[in-house]
Amino acid sequence: MIAVIATRINSMGVNIEKISSEDKDYQFTYVSLEMLIESRVHLARIMKRLRTINHVRKVVRLKN
Repeated sequence: MIAVIATRINSMGVNIEKISSEDKDYQFTYVSLEMLIESRVHLARIMKRLRTINHVRKVVRLKN
């Protein structure tokens, strides 16, 4: 699943700085990404595209 996510992001010309995952239980895994993006509009397009991946349940932006 992480490979699918990384490939989808890379196909949009985005550099992934950091990727990590954490298994919450037998059914769910949280994937955390740090990316270099151009703008909020660019981020919105990336998030929309990630939501189209099968088995992705939620995509959120975390602020520092």
